[in-house]
Amino acid sequence: MKWTVLVALLWVTSQSWADSPCEKTVRVVEFPPYTYFNDGEWQGLDIQRGQALLSAIDCAAKYVELPFGRALALIEAGDIDMMFTLTRLPQRETFLSFVGPTHIEKIILVTAPNVRKPINSFDDIELSDLQLGVQRGIYLGQDFARKMTENQAFKRHFSTFHEIDVYIDLLVRERLDGFFIERRYFEHMASQDPRYDALRRHPLIVSQTPVYLGVSKQSFTSQQVQRMQQALDAFEHRDGGSATKETSVQGAQ
Repeated sequence: MKWTVLVALLWVTSQSWADSPCEKTVRVVEFPPYTYFNDGEWQGLDIQRGQALLSAIDCAAKYVELPFGRALALIEAGDIDMMFTLTRLPQRETFLSFVGPTHIEKIILVTAPNVRKPINSFDDIELSDLQLGVQRGIYLGQDFARKMTENQAFKRHFSTFHEIDVYIDLLVRERLDGFFIERRYFEHMASQDPRYDALRRHPLIVSQTPVYLGVSKQSFTSQQVQRMQQALDAFEHRDGGSATKETSVQGAQ
């Protein structure tokens, strides 16, 4: 009788697990128009893509708001499952699979309006007296990485921060002269916030690279990653454009 009850309990438990929905923990942050919280839910271009891709493998998203550096460490440890807007780097491929690219990320330089001289290059920054903000842990291309490593005169111009939302307050308080920022995010914020609209955009393109959806190899099978890539291709085709083309603002690691 005891064995009968145990077998029945195990069957019920296994059925409960089988019937449970697949849920993936997805890192988000306020980064419009890609991800933003509105009307009690996370919305944006990346949210739409992510939902379509997870739906292709019969999964749903559980969103967790985290700083970039902490999120990258957590996904490497297998404690979260998915991140948007990642550069594909060899060191990340040890623990991540990449789906995409989802779009081209263009990083630009904006400064206070009293910075009159146009900044066209990293050399212009080195020769200036500007103090600039940059997000900690993000990849801004080989040229920038090399100069930050090898050139202390260049490096002294930068202060690093965990998140980008502190930039504008520091600039208003004259603790920064400017900062690097993703183009579409800047254009979105300039349309919503007069402080951003007053900033001066410089000719310098800091980096322009394809970015991807990164998924934990501990959480996703290769078959699931393949199905998500197929879903992204279908999503982009239905949307009438290519992820690798620059598109204009709709409405912004």
